[in-house]
Amino acid sequence: MQRLLVRKKVTSVDLSQNYLDWGKQNFVLNGLDVSRNKYQFVAADIFEWIKDNTEQFDVIFIDPPTFSNSKKFQGTFDVQRDHAALINRAMNRLTSDGVLYFSNNFTRFELDEQLTQRYDIIDITQKTIGFDFNIKKPIHQSFEIRHRQSL
Repeated sequence: MQRLLVRKKVTSVDLSQNYLDWGKQNFVLNGLDVSRNKYQFVAADIFEWIKDNTEQFDVIFIDPPTFSNSKKFQGTFDVQRDHAALINRAMNRLTSDGVLYFSNNFTRFELDEQLTQRYDIIDITQKTIGFDFNIKKPIHQSFEIRHRQSL
């Protein structure tokens, strides 16, 4: 009999220590032991962290702000302008059969067409809007993004 060792780990990256602390509190409220090494909360610029990190991930969630000019970040972040670079960097860390979920709250957001040519992308916005929200006027947009599989 063979046993497969499955290591599951969660890494949360955000510039804001407050958001990371809220994340930890939510983990604890859901019965997860944040003192274990399988849960990491990293205060960093995601662009730099993901560039320097070499780990591969099976699932990646990205939910960036619409705009940020944090003092901890060089320059500004604009989701419409910068989403393609962020997604491309994240896709470099995604396993070949992994999935990246990208969402944002910019109501006039348009996904960069080059991304749709490079990856398999499904708009899952309608599946992610709660029943108590107007489905005709979504509060966010959500996408499921995967590597194209060779035939």
